[in-house]
Amino acid sequence: MKNFLLRNMRITKTAMLFVVGLSFFSSSYYVTSAQTSVTSTDFDNVQRSKKLLIEENGVTKQPELYVVNFTADWCPNCKVLDPALYKALENVDKSRVKHIAFDMTTPAKTNQTFDLVNGTVLAGVYGDYLGITGVVVMIAGDSGEKIDCATRLVSSEVIGASIENSLDIVRDRPAGTRTTDSYFCPPSNRKIPA
Repeated sequence: MKNFLLRNMRITKTAMLFVVGLSFFSSSYYVTSAQTSVTSTDFDNVQRSKKLLIEENGVTKQPELYVVNFTADWCPNCKVLDPALYKALENVDKSRVKHIAFDMTTPAKTNQTFDLVNGTVLAGVYGDYLGITGVVVMIAGDSGEKIDCATRLVSSEVIGASIENSLDIVRDRPAGTRTTDSYFCPPSNRKIPA
């Protein structure tokens, strides 16, 4: 019985890979000059832009600072951190700061987060903290540099001050010199230095 199940699981896995491969090659991922219709990939990029960019008076722009919250429904530290973060965000200039929650509750939500940030300045911090929850990371909007972090150990006032300080760093320092190696930032998941 065990061999029968293993053999059928292999066949099912092979069949699924084949179907996925067919759907990949049959989909339109490239837009040629002769093509004038909008593809599903274009639609996905527009939807992603709406989630990652700031719209103000009909103008879409890159935020100066991303405040990225690594959270999950099952995370006890998040139950303390999230309310403090939301209180701190009430006093933040929304025309300069974009708050994004990376929901790590389930593998499906984690995959949605990957699809959202893949190919953006947020991809690096996603890779750094994938699987870690209960941390907020302040990231430069133009370069993706990690400026500061906050955890459940700090109050909403400290988080607000950290956001304002991070905005000052983005404004005052050139790209490539903004990383502060904050005490509150956990070590990266990456095995190879960036």
